[in-house]
Amino acid sequence: MSAAEPGRTAPVARNPATPSSAAPALPSPDTLSPVEAAYSERAGTVLRQFGYDQFGNDPSGQEPGRRDGSGGVQADYTLGPGDELLVTLRGQKSSSKRHTIDGTGLLTADDVRPVVAQGLTLAELRTQLSDAVTASFPDTDVYVSVTGTRRIGVLVTGAVARPGRQEVGAFATLIDALTVAGGVTRGGSLRRIRLFRSGAVPSAATARLPIDLYELFMTGDGTNAGIRLRDGDRIFVPPLGPTLALAGPLKRPGVYELPPGQDRLPAAAARDMAGGLLRP
Repeated sequence: MSAAEPGRTAPVARNPATPSSAAPALPSPDTLSPVEAAYSERAGTVLRQFGYDQFGNDPSGQEPGRRDGSGGVQADYTLGPGDELLVTLRGQKSSSKRHTIDGTGLLTADDVRPVVAQGLTLAELRTQLSDAVTASFPDTDVYVSVTGTRRIGVLVTGAVARPGRQEVGAFATLIDALTVAGGVTRGGSLRRIRLFRSGAVPSAATARLPIDLYELFMTGDGTNAGIRLRDGDRIFVPPLGPTLALAGPLKRPGVYELPPGQDRLPAAAARDMAGGLLRP
């Protein structure tokens, strides 16, 4: 079945032999999107749009994309202003203190020359800080771990509940940013999202990445959806694309958006998109 065009009311198929009073009761139109209401009325059963319930609040209460604790950051993590580090010295000088990389990108530990930390990986910083400590305190071992990650700003526009600039953690992915923005509205596309990378050459293939969240929600793959965001990245959610609906003994009956660039789908492929039949 094809969705009704905006501004038009979908026709209702009725069995002449069945009294109208016997039709199944549907939820209030206020609880359904226009697309859901059109399909549900025609199918005689409630059909929800797939994927939009995936955006929820973080149950831990921790801000999306933020990881605290020395065990949460790997050696290849790139440091920047706002990251908090635990620097521990053992030997000729012994101390253990937390330090934050300042706005100029410098890490200044007590009695040790400042080290330019911005742009270095955690492993590279350990090497440079060890050299700086050895210059002042020979026979001293240095241990560095990340205890708090910085915040970055990304711009989320288009069909989201709260468009605008969003602050997320340095480990945030596209899903984290969309969640902070209130999630994609049911009038927005889950299959045609665009991620514009900060600092990328406009003509480069990686400057504008297509995101299809169906890949993530259905298979757990969604490679581009799992890319770590950068400060200044932009995310655009376009309007909902062409849709179809499937009802009956399927694993996931509902309303589905067609793949990018397609306005029709073979029946077998549509059935598989809904998880297949519950019985032969």
